[in-house]
Amino acid sequence: MRVEVVTPTGAAASREVEEVVAPGALGELGILPGHVALLSALRPGVLTLRGAGPTEVFAVGAGFVQVTGDDSVVVLSDRAQRAEEIDVKAAEKAFTEADHELAEWTDEQNETYDRLVTQRAWSQAAIDAAHVVGAASAH
Repeated sequence: MRVEVVTPTGAAASREVEEVVAPGALGELGILPGHVALLSALRPGVLTLRGAGPTEVFAVGAGFVQVTGDDSVVVLSDRAQRAEEIDVKAAEKAFTEADHELAEWTDEQNETYDRLVTQRAWSQAAIDAAHVVGAASAH
Protein backbone atom coordinates (compact mmCIF):
# COMPACT_ATOMS: atom_id res chain seq x y z
CA MET A 1 0.00 0.00 0.00
CA ARG A 2 1.13 3.56 -0.63
CA VAL A 3 1.77 5.91 2.30
CA GLU A 4 2.37 9.66 2.19
CA VAL A 5 3.48 11.59 5.27
CA VAL A 6 2.76 15.28 4.68
CA THR A 7 3.54 18.34 6.80
CA PRO A 8 3.01 22.05 6.13
CA THR A 9 6.58 22.18 4.79
CA GLY A 10 6.12 19.29 2.34
CA ALA A 11 6.32 15.52 2.09
CA ALA A 12 8.30 13.82 4.86
CA ALA A 13 7.90 10.34 3.30
CA SER A 14 6.32 8.69 0.31
CA ARG A 15 6.71 4.95 -0.23
CA GLU A 16 5.16 1.53 -0.54
CA VAL A 17 4.71 -0.23 2.81
CA GLU A 18 3.24 -3.40 4.28
CA GLU A 19 2.15 -1.79 7.56
CA VAL A 20 1.60 1.62 9.10
CA VAL A 21 1.39 2.06 12.88
CA ALA A 22 0.11 5.52 13.80
CA PRO A 23 -0.65 7.28 17.11
CA GLY A 24 -4.41 7.67 16.82
CA ALA A 25 -6.21 10.06 19.13
CA LEU A 26 -7.84 7.12 20.93
CA GLY A 27 -4.90 4.71 20.73
CA GLU A 28 -2.43 3.14 18.36
CA LEU A 29 -3.72 2.33 14.86
CA GLY A 30 -2.33 -0.60 12.90
CA ILE A 31 -3.06 -0.32 9.19
CA LEU A 32 -2.47 -3.23 6.80
CA PRO A 33 -3.30 -3.63 3.10
CA GLY A 34 -7.05 -3.95 2.57
CA HIS A 35 -7.88 -1.86 5.65
CA VAL A 36 -11.36 -0.37 5.61
CA ALA A 37 -11.57 3.34 4.72
CA LEU A 38 -10.90 5.44 7.79
CA LEU A 39 -10.30 9.00 8.93
CA SER A 40 -8.83 9.48 12.41
CA ALA A 41 -7.27 12.28 14.41
CA LEU A 42 -3.63 11.81 15.38
CA ARG A 43 -2.00 12.74 18.65
CA PRO A 44 1.71 13.48 18.90
CA GLY A 45 3.59 10.19 18.99
CA VAL A 46 5.54 7.60 17.05
CA LEU A 47 4.69 6.72 13.43
CA THR A 48 6.18 3.48 12.08
CA LEU A 49 6.33 2.49 8.41
CA ARG A 50 7.22 -1.16 7.71
CA GLY A 51 7.75 -2.62 4.27
CA ALA A 52 10.20 -4.34 1.98
CA GLY A 53 12.79 -1.65 2.66
CA PRO A 54 14.05 -0.51 6.03
CA THR A 55 11.52 0.30 8.74
CA GLU A 56 11.14 4.05 9.10
CA VAL A 57 10.25 5.65 12.43
CA PHE A 58 9.05 9.24 12.79
CA ALA A 59 8.00 11.52 15.59
CA VAL A 60 4.76 13.15 14.44
CA GLY A 61 2.70 15.97 15.85
CA ALA A 62 -1.06 16.36 15.90
CA GLY A 63 -2.95 15.79 12.68
CA PHE A 64 -4.98 13.22 10.81
CA VAL A 65 -4.56 9.86 9.11
CA GLN A 66 -6.75 8.86 6.19
CA VAL A 67 -7.02 5.36 4.75
CA THR A 68 -8.75 5.17 1.39
CA GLY A 69 -10.36 2.16 -0.21
CA ASP A 70 -7.54 1.89 -2.77
CA ASP A 71 -4.81 0.94 -0.27
CA SER A 72 -3.57 4.48 0.13
CA VAL A 73 -2.68 6.04 3.49
CA VAL A 74 -2.15 9.77 3.99
CA VAL A 75 -0.72 11.06 7.25
CA LEU A 76 -1.24 14.81 7.64
CA SER A 77 0.69 16.18 10.59
CA ASP A 78 1.71 19.61 11.80
CA ARG A 79 5.27 18.22 11.99
CA ALA A 80 7.22 15.04 11.38
CA GLN A 81 10.84 14.17 11.99
CA ARG A 82 12.75 10.98 11.22
CA ALA A 83 13.84 9.31 14.45
CA GLU A 84 17.49 9.14 13.45
CA GLU A 85 17.52 12.95 12.94
CA ILE A 86 16.24 13.72 16.45
CA ASP A 87 18.53 15.46 18.93
CA VAL A 88 17.52 13.48 22.02
CA LYS A 89 19.29 15.78 24.49
CA ALA A 90 17.50 18.82 23.05
CA ALA A 91 14.15 16.97 23.12
CA GLU A 92 14.71 15.92 26.73
CA LYS A 93 15.62 19.50 27.69
CA ALA A 94 12.51 20.89 25.94
CA PHE A 95 10.33 18.27 27.64
CA THR A 96 11.77 19.03 31.08
CA GLU A 97 11.36 22.79 30.63
CA ALA A 98 7.75 22.52 29.45
CA ASP A 99 6.88 19.96 32.13
CA HIS A 100 8.39 22.16 34.85
CA GLU A 101 6.51 25.26 33.67
CA LEU A 102 3.24 23.32 33.45
CA ALA A 103 3.71 21.85 36.94
CA GLU A 104 3.97 25.39 38.33
CA TRP A 105 1.16 26.82 36.17
CA THR A 106 -1.42 28.72 38.23
CA ASP A 107 -3.06 30.96 35.63
CA GLU A 108 -6.01 30.12 33.44
CA GLN A 109 -5.33 28.22 30.26
CA ASN A 110 -4.20 30.53 27.48
CA GLU A 111 -1.97 30.51 24.39
CA THR A 112 1.18 30.13 26.49
CA TYR A 113 -0.30 27.15 28.32
CA ASP A 114 -1.36 25.56 25.03
CA ARG A 115 2.13 26.12 23.59
CA LEU A 116 3.70 24.40 26.61
CA VAL A 117 1.34 21.43 26.33
CA THR A 118 2.18 21.13 22.63
CA GLN A 119 5.92 21.45 23.33
CA ARG A 120 5.77 18.74 26.00
CA ALA A 121 3.76 16.36 23.77
CA TRP A 122 6.08 16.90 20.76
CA SER A 123 9.19 16.48 22.89
CA GLN A 124 7.84 13.22 24.33
CA ALA A 125 7.03 11.97 20.81
CA ALA A 126 10.58 12.81 19.69
CA ILE A 127 12.13 11.04 22.69
CA ASP A 128 9.94 7.98 22.16
CA ALA A 129 10.73 7.78 18.43
CA ALA A 130 14.47 8.09 19.06
CA HIS A 131 14.29 5.33 21.67
CA VAL A 132 12.42 3.02 19.27
CA VAL A 133 15.27 3.35 16.78
CA GLY A 134 17.89 3.07 19.53
CA ALA A 135 16.30 -0.11 20.89
CA ALA A 136 16.03 -1.65 17.40
CA SER A 137 19.68 -0.93 16.60
CA ALA A 138 20.79 -2.41 19.95
CA HIS A 139 19.46 -5.84 18.94
